[in-house]
Amino acid sequence: MTAGSGSCSHVRIPPAGDSLGAELKRIFSGVDGTADDLDAWLRLQRSDDSPQHQRLESIADPSRFTGRLRRNHLDQVTAALSEIQASQHTVRRGAEHIATISEPGYLVICQLSGRSVLQQLEGGRADLRPGDFVITSFSHPYDWTFAGGGNSVFSLRFPESLLDVPRQVIQPVEGRTLPAREGFGRHLAPFVKAVAHDDDLLSGPAGLRLARNLVDLFATGLVEWGLRDPSGRSVPLFIKVSGYIADNLADPGLDAPSIARACHISVRYLQALFQEQGTTVTDWIRERRLAGARRDLADPARREAPIAEIAARWGYADPAYFARLFRRAYGETPREWRGHAHALRIPARPGLAS
Repeated sequence: MTAGSGSCSHVRIPPAGDSLGAELKRIFSGVDGTADDLDAWLRLQRSDDSPQHQRLESIADPSRFTGRLRRNHLDQVTAALSEIQASQHTVRRGAEHIATISEPGYLVICQLSGRSVLQQLEGGRADLRPGDFVITSFSHPYDWTFAGGGNSVFSLRFPESLLDVPRQVIQPVEGRTLPAREGFGRHLAPFVKAVAHDDDLLSGPAGLRLARNLVDLFATGLVEWGLRDPSGRSVPLFIKVSGYIADNLADPGLDAPSIARACHISVRYLQALFQEQGTTVTDWIRERRLAGARRDLADPARREAPIAEIAARWGYADPAYFARLFRRAYGETPREWRGHAHALRIPARPGLAS
């Protein structure tokens, strides 16, 4: 390639001028391309019109830069793989980037190769080696410095509501290294590496299912860490309660009194547990039911299942009531969402875009 050039392949969707095409671009889109200098890299990052949540602040030698970016927007989850050969450089997330976020959420990072240091400006430092993870909130600014040479990083960005883990678990570990050599990290790191390097897995509705599974697996690692941490006395109980809820979301009668009885605590104490998380029992149940139904409606394996059946699977015996809640939460009906999700057909290898 000539200086300043790069190649970029995109997921094929209907033309953006088409209303369905515009909607699909919002739900499932992506970019996969390479750059042989810094200018081409910056253009590549902007090529799918996604909001920029960080910027390259400094680089020791801009002339020594090549990179590949694969980024897949899968409804509420964005998965990205960055592979860079460069001198030492720093990426910064500042107040102007935080302002572009519309809802609370998290960024999970896995260092696949090379080394980097993520320093949250409000505290928390992660020294990342191959296989290590770090989680940081959308609301936290940071400086992220990469050692010179080759660096490969896989990340997941998703709203807070997708992570069924108490804040008492997340807050102490935000911005800190979760090592690949301890606990669940020994099993999670090889799996994430395999997924990150398979170009075909994270595309379209099937990719959405896998991305959600990755979020759940990471949540498992956080829970394991929380149960080993003696500082959070209420954490094991909240994990027990939230686990009971997850196992019984199909029960239309699931409510605070039934949960309290099953977990042998008072309703008042149950409500206090959820207040610590900044939510209520009712809101927690509704968010997880709707998120589960949304995932099932986009799942190719459930394409023929009636919407009423999916609603019942998540505890909504009244399909009309479910449809009203779904539209209030996501701005469209379950039928509209399903139609958009299944209208997209991703080939085994995305075609080159002009």
